[in-house]
Amino acid sequence: PWTIPMKPWTTNYLHIPFIEKGRTRDGVDCYGLVRLIYRERLGIELPSYTESYATTQDHAEIMALLQGAVATSWKEIPVEEARPFDGAIFRIFGQPTHFGVVVEPPWFIHAIQRAGQPGRTWLERWDGLNWRHRLVTAVRWEGAQ
Repeated sequence: PWTIPMKPWTTNYLHIPFIEKGRTRDGVDCYGLVRLIYRERLGIELPSYTESYATTQDHAEIMALLQGAVATSWKEIPVEEARPFDGAIFRIFGQPTHFGVVVEPPWFIHAIQRAGQPGRTWLERWDGLNWRHRLVTAVRWEGAQ
């Protein structure tokens, strides 16, 4: 059995509703949750990027956005070196378009809209059944060294 690492800060972010391009506690998409956590927990104001895509279904635009952001603002790191508050990037429909925040490896928190369920934030393992084949890389924000 797995022990869920309920860090005190994670409970403040669980069950926030999923809203396309959401960037506040009223609702977030996957990157919106990353941005909210970085602002509230680390005092880092990440770019919004809401002008860069229409919906979270725009996989090509989001993939290009993530590739550009990783190349300029995020440093790719080995997954084995991931630590709390690093990012984790996952494939959705075969494309690296989903972003979560590392809580304590291999646990991460993320926001996703799942078929037949209301979207919200979740705490999951990247080595679990849903995510182990989707994990692409871990990243660290350049200002969060």
